[in-house]
Amino acid sequence: MTGRIGQDARLFACQKWSDQEWYVDFGDKGSGRFMIRNRHTGDVCLAVQGDAAVERLVVQLPCDERIRNQWWKWVAP
Repeated sequence: MTGRIGQDARLFACQKWSDQEWYVDFGDKGSGRFMIRNRHTGDVCLAVQGDAAVERLVVQLPCDERIRNQWWKWVAP
């Protein structure tokens, strides 16, 4: 599974999040994977591997608190 990583992908994910077409897929617990996927097609518009990378990325997503909240609940239940 591939995904674009970078500013364009982050902005795209933020813009699309409000459409409720996209959701956060964390993969297996503890895997450190973070993907934003399309609910209907399964397409991934953003994918990061590794806890540190994910944490940095989520902090850079100020456009939607829900993404950050889901991430923190996932790593610190």
